[in-house]
Amino acid sequence: MKIKIFNFLILALVTINAVAEDFVFKDDDTLSVTLCCSSDLYLKKQFGTGAGKTIKIREFNVSGIATSAWEKGGSLELQTERTLGISNMVSCELSPSLGDKFMKEEKKKRTISITGKIKHYSSDLGLIIDPCNATW
Repeated sequence: MKIKIFNFLILALVTINAVAEDFVFKDDDTLSVTLCCSSDLYLKKQFGTGAGKTIKIREFNVSGIATSAWEKGGSLELQTERTLGISNMVSCELSPSLGDKFMKEEKKKRTISITGKIKHYSSDLGLIIDPCNATW
């Protein structure tokens, strides 16, 4: 009974628009809990086969920033918390120019809104969103 209630709550927080095939999440915590603890394996499959579909996370809490590619002129990777494991981590790949803007203006900002395309999802790498647009 607890699992059914939990799955109902997860689905109440997640909006899936079947026409546009978009995924919209209130925040990255909801997404991480969904990937970690939901028994809805179909949703995980939708991410795994959803390359190119649009995803929006209204409150993306930046817990880590990978700068190695950005330092060489590439993308800047923003990452969520990974205390629930790397399979539940969400990575947002910002373009070099948006990465520059983020690092100049808002590098201390920890909560942003993101919209992008699913590039990849697996239990080995988590969810990778690329390209990813951020607003703050």
